[in-house]
Amino acid sequence: MRLFKWLRWLTLLLILMGVVVLFLRNPQLVAGWLRQLWEAIVELCRNGFGLSGRRSQADPIEPETSRPQRPFAAFADPFRQGGAPKMHAEALVQYSFAALEAWAREQGIPRAPQQTCVEFCRSVARRFPELATEARQLGYDYAHIAYGHRGSMAAFHPQKRALRNLWRKMRAMHAPSPTAQA
Repeated sequence: MRLFKWLRWLTLLLILMGVVVLFLRNPQLVAGWLRQLWEAIVELCRNGFGLSGRRSQADPIEPETSRPQRPFAAFADPFRQGGAPKMHAEALVQYSFAALEAWAREQGIPRAPQQTCVEFCRSVARRFPELATEARQLGYDYAHIAYGHRGSMAAFHPQKRALRNLWRKMRAMHAPSPTAQA
């Protein structure tokens, strides 16, 4: 019985020594792991350990249907108004995606409730090939925000040139459908 206790303590000591050596050789790596672990614990606590069944407000998996839908004209172009450089990257992508949803709805292709953001942007790209590159990029950027790991958000840099081009093209092509005007 004593032999097992000694082996257990010896194993724990070896693991501890391995961690100390790893930390001394590469403190940035270990600090990054600890930071990610801490962020995961904080996120888990914020979400109530996932037991509430509620989705977080920043998880835009499904299109918002409970509030009145804004027309495309209600969205100010952040690149034309000068607000884009001041906006956080996530907010700029989310705002642009909401504007694309409004624009597409007025063009007769609303987002279906079961469509993911990427599927929706692909459908816009198929219907309007001139928007294909920008719409697909927006779909991927939005999916990164909606489904990406929070630790990876520090390295998230949406392609603002694609967003600027998307806004320019949407403005140029904007012709509200008769049902959207009513």
